[in-house]
Amino acid sequence: MVNKSYRMQTNTAKTADGYNKSADRYENRWEQYLTHTHQRFLEHLHTEADDIILDASCGTGLLAYHLIQRKQPFKRLVLNDISTDMQQKAQERLGEMPGISFTNQPVQKLGLKAASYSKILCLNAFHNYTDQEKVINHFWKTLQPGGKLYLLDWNRSGWFRPINWIINQWTSEYINTRSLKEVLQLLSHAQFELLQREEWRFRYWKFYVVVARKK
Repeated sequence: MVNKSYRMQTNTAKTADGYNKSADRYENRWEQYLTHTHQRFLEHLHTEADDIILDASCGTGLLAYHLIQRKQPFKRLVLNDISTDMQQKAQERLGEMPGISFTNQPVQKLGLKAASYSKILCLNAFHNYTDQEKVINHFWKTLQPGGKLYLLDWNRSGWFRPINWIINQWTSEYINTRSLKEVLQLLSHAQFELLQREEWRFRYWKFYVVVARKK
């Protein structure tokens, strides 16, 4: 019988490999999707000059790029991604910027100290995580008291459920999409305080965004 740890490693490797293969064409292929989700995410994100921020799955570094272009302040920004090729794109784009560093780990295995960050950003990636409950608890542990989690992802509910199933059939990455209701339950179990939530549709996608605070 295949144990849970082996399945998680296999699923994580599948996701990393899939994004490595698509890194060169990722931004062009998903340009409108990325423009829309980044804009909606940034509507909810406000930063301070003393913020220490983790972008849990930075991809090609677009979110960090937009933060800098908008002159949103921060003290330090850590960009993590499991895909070495995607992160290489981020380093080419942002590697010379002060206050930015890079890591390359599965989110649930990030060796983070407790209370390391004032804000954690998770955009378009939660559905790829292999142990989402553990990730949420890890986020809570590594946030400072009063720190905030910003999470935007697909909303597996209603008419999007069959579309999500179709996507899962042709993609090579691991997918475990959650509904907004399920994500709120995970956050509640981890003792997060919900500050904001929103759900909407864009073309054939259905999304949610939540902002939660460590009590």
